[in-house]
Amino acid sequence: MKKINMNVLALVLGLTFAISTAATVRDSDQWVYNPALGSETDADSYVAGTVGSCATGSNICGIVAEEDPLNMGHPQFSEGQQSRIENRETNQADVFLKN
Repeated sequence: MKKINMNVLALVLGLTFAISTAATVRDSDQWVYNPALGSETDADSYVAGTVGSCATGSNICGIVAEEDPLNMGHPQFSEGQQSRIENRETNQADVFLKN
């Protein structure tokens, strides 16, 4: 019985670590949309920042994306991300909205 409890504990701890690691977003991968810089589907319209201040709403607040190695200081949209931005789809946890 003691061995089973240790196995269950190890499983729970492993799953907890895996979930918390997957849910962690590096600050360097967070980009805030600045409408003064252009269209929300233009990577040059985003500046490094944090999406923690974004809440629910209908306007683009920010995104999570890796930095574009060919356009440093701006995000590189992942596959389908521009479409999710246009459609205000937040189900991939890479597009964030605000009021």
